[in-house]
Amino acid sequence: MDKSKLEAEIRSLQNQLYELGNETNQYSIGEILKLSKQLDEKIILYQKLKLRNKNK
Repeated sequence: MDKSKLEAEIRSLQNQLYELGNETNQYSIGEILKLSKQLDEKIILYQKLKLRNKNK
């Protein structure tokens, strides 16, 4: 996966979470949990990609 594309996806998910958080006080809402999981997965991929590039 392309690093810049992954960075853009991470920023997009962060913005979506921020907007949802501003709309509600209930952080147990399924949509927030779903977005948070996606964000975690993207961050892990990003970290692995950076580590792989560093070791080259």
